[in-house]
Amino acid sequence: MTERNKGGHSERLKLWYRRPAASWEEALPIGSGRLGAMVYGGTDEEVLQLNEDSLWSGSFRELNRPQALENLQETRRLAAEGRYVAAQTLAEEKLLGEWNESYVPLGHLRLSLDIAGDTSGYRRELDLDSACVRTEFEAGGVSYRREVFASAPAGAIVVRLTASRPGAIGLRARLDSPLRHASFPTAGGVSGPARIEMTGRCPDHVEPNYAECDEPVVYFDGDGSSTKFGAIAEVTAEGGEIGAADGGISVRGADSVTIVLAADSDGRSRRAGTAEADTPADRCRARLDAIRGIAYETLLERHLEDHRGLFRRVSLRLDDPSSVAANAEGTVSTADLPTDERMRRVREEGAEDPDLTALLFQYGRYLLIASSRPGSEPANLQGVWNREVRAPWSSNYTININTQMNYWVAEACNLSECHEPLFDLIDQISRNGRDTARIHYGARGWTAHHNVDFWRTTVPAKGKACWSLWPMGGVWLTLHLWDRYAFTLDRAFLEDRAYPIMKEAALFCLDWLIEDADGWLVTSPSTSPENTFLSPEGAESAVSPGATMDMSLIRQLFLNVMEASRVLDADRDFREEIGRAYLRLLPMRIGRHGQLQEWSIDFDEIEPGHRHFSHLIGLFPGNLVDMRGDAERAEAYRRSLDRRRDHGQGQAGWVGAWAIHFRARLGDAPEAGRYVNEVRKRMYANLFNGFGVFQIDGNFGLTSGIAEMLLQSHDGEIGILPALPPAWTSGAVSGLRARGGREVDIEWRADGAVQVRLRAERAGPCRVRLPASAGKAKGIVRVENGAGVPFGSPEPGVYEWMAEAGAGYTFSF
Repeated sequence: MTERNKGGHSERLKLWYRRPAASWEEALPIGSGRLGAMVYGGTDEEVLQLNEDSLWSGSFRELNRPQALENLQETRRLAAEGRYVAAQTLAEEKLLGEWNESYVPLGHLRLSLDIAGDTSGYRRELDLDSACVRTEFEAGGVSYRREVFASAPAGAIVVRLTASRPGAIGLRARLDSPLRHASFPTAGGVSGPARIEMTGRCPDHVEPNYAECDEPVVYFDGDGSSTKFGAIAEVTAEGGEIGAADGGISVRGADSVTIVLAADSDGRSRRAGTAEADTPADRCRARLDAIRGIAYETLLERHLEDHRGLFRRVSLRLDDPSSVAANAEGTVSTADLPTDERMRRVREEGAEDPDLTALLFQYGRYLLIASSRPGSEPANLQGVWNREVRAPWSSNYTININTQMNYWVAEACNLSECHEPLFDLIDQISRNGRDTARIHYGARGWTAHHNVDFWRTTVPAKGKACWSLWPMGGVWLTLHLWDRYAFTLDRAFLEDRAYPIMKEAALFCLDWLIEDADGWLVTSPSTSPENTFLSPEGAESAVSPGATMDMSLIRQLFLNVMEASRVLDADRDFREEIGRAYLRLLPMRIGRHGQLQEWSIDFDEIEPGHRHFSHLIGLFPGNLVDMRGDAERAEAYRRSLDRRRDHGQGQAGWVGAWAIHFRARLGDAPEAGRYVNEVRKRMYANLFNGFGVFQIDGNFGLTSGIAEMLLQSHDGEIGILPALPPAWTSGAVSGLRARGGREVDIEWRADGAVQVRLRAERAGPCRVRLPASAGKAKGIVRVENGAGVPFGSPEPGVYEWMAEAGAGYTFSF
């Protein structure tokens, strides 16, 4: 994996504004995986809203319900008899569990600033290339500058304040939290550094924000059993005076000020059931002690090296010569306009602004780097950024689409290391899920349902069957394990980490499947996540046998397990057992509208424009559809998408982002491009996805969707520009990853010329499909680190050869 995009600072990689943030949705995110902050950039008061990824309400609870297994057979009988409403009623009464817990905020670092006079020349920016938020303005003849970043190497958030005039900086710093807490300063001097220390605890339980109850946030008496946390901000100044004041630290007459903040909790040790000798505050002190004395410039340099080592692997340029806008000074590039103004033009004027699309693509990569690092928790529904004690949908891991969408970007967009926290979560829930499989379903292996929290809950949540009664969450997550192998061909990862978990998920499926009246293997009770149908009884229901999503996920898992078994030359008998079951799986069916049926019976949907595309998972992220060899099946997927769209299915947020991937797989470039534009329109001023509710999956999904439009590698070949929209007339992308251990750069022009550079990290067969618009290939014009490599063209536009490990291949068309 190489570092790219070394061209230095670029305005194209910045979000910037002419005023401070007036709300959380205008503040700018920074993160180190474990720590996150939203930076407001005020002039009189700077606010950093803080998060630490292990701050969750509650603790591990034994929620498995033996009565679920006692009522399973009756639920199945009712579904088999077509008594779907009765089956759902019984399932909701006997098979479901309790609400899981919630991700909660840490608090705020507040800086009250001594600024004299009116301000002018204000600029606030987030530089994606340096992962720094900078605020600059003038007041009283003094130029002020702040720089804020979250350093993974230092394990801390760093704030630096400077001014053009010596002695011009004065401030008061303090810490607070919406959780139960205490905060106090230590003055510094001979007694030690000047610090603000905050300690506190998370609630013992938080009800989801959509659950009605009299006491949604619960603290038990005394210290309770919930997670304890600590946060310490250390303040140093060059020049001036520093001391304790009004519950915080005050600085007067300083030339510059540096604040370094560390935070920690005992959440991870409590989850693991291990005791710690020190407190979270002790660990914060140790971290600050370890980096004290390191110059600010060195902290920044280490941060930049760490961040850019990931971020600069991929670059994207989308050209548009007409992308200009008039302002008072004349005609300027849209990159020179404030980001909120560019968003206004996209929403209200229908501006194309391809450069904004490229910025959003890189923003998704930036957000994953900032919210998911080895050793951290995975990115949740809001990444690592959350301001509310009762966050939307508990800001948890919703594994019936949202968590998976967060991580589609990881392998394709060259951030494989950022995938690691999800693998940790899968490993942990696979252990808890064994008990759930056995107690709830009498099955081997492991299972997980639609919601998972920090405590790795695997039981079905309280609520409605249409979302809770769905034991396929673990099966879907295993696709990420296989994808890591498919992209990297890392045999050790497959053997030691992926295959054992995949095998146990397949064991669960073998036991979960039952034979229907026609001899097919089906799941029951089964749901298509969050959707419902009109039952023959004339009532709304969600429960029936053999929903298409279930059957597609099991097909995909079985195929992956059989291939993994062959690669590892292991478990031949098990492979053959899986193969026999695979041939008996209920076939996918085409309905009376020409659509892929969502259920085994061609029910009428209650919402034909429903937001979920669950039954289409075989198209993406699966690869169950032979686009060239099975035109009827491909058309059924397309018709399903069209019906959703034509009946008002949402086109923004994660919904639209998922649709981008489907359209890209279908080669429908105009529709893929249209969905990109629709998703772009529903961004906040800080480019967080969502109007009304922030969900980060829309950001991540937009990025991975664009990558899928530019490069595909799911069907044994590398597809170049498979779904390039007409508006993207020319451009270039570098560093995208293809399955098989390949890294690909592509440049294209409006005249149809295309250049492709492929780097082979592993030896093996390589097959490349060129875009139809590329014209006649001139062939390999340069081979790096390898010579005389023959290649053939088995069909027009397709070239294949045996790649050498470490070699580069360049094509011009």
